[in-house]
Amino acid sequence: MKRDALSEHRSEVIHHHINLEAMVDNLVNRHYTGGPSMAFHEEVLAHLSFGFKLGILQRILGPEGKEAVGKLSRLNAIRNQFAHCGVLRYDSSSKESFAQNPRKPGPRVDFDELYLEFVNALADLQRFLIERACREKGAEMLIKRGDHWESLCEDETTDS
Repeated sequence: MKRDALSEHRSEVIHHHINLEAMVDNLVNRHYTGGPSMAFHEEVLAHLSFGFKLGILQRILGPEGKEAVGKLSRLNAIRNQFAHCGVLRYDSSSKESFAQNPRKPGPRVDFDELYLEFVNALADLQRFLIERACREKGAEMLIKRGDHWESLCEDETTDS
């Protein structure tokens, strides 16, 4: 893997993970406050790890959410590897660059494979979280597109 590809993959993985966390926050916030509540977000959610939030999400979703929470946990592990992978190294004997496992220096990590795993799981998880928030919890999820906000729950847009 080349440094530029690793940097691009890292940026994309972290970007999408931030969006997933926002969706999890939305579900948790809505469940506990009927929200959204910025006070709950700033005073509670902003101080919790993603893993802790997933434990809360599992309680909210019940048994039918177990698979999705497991996948979210796996994507979090992949995000952590990208976030902490450090620099590429060069193996002069094989003439290849590689990244080491940030948790276990020595073993190499196939970041191309991790990236593909992340990307392949992403769309289904996003759909699941949006569906749960919009259909079952009555939340509204908006995304900023240019000068307007677009609802992920409906085909509506809102001016800024």
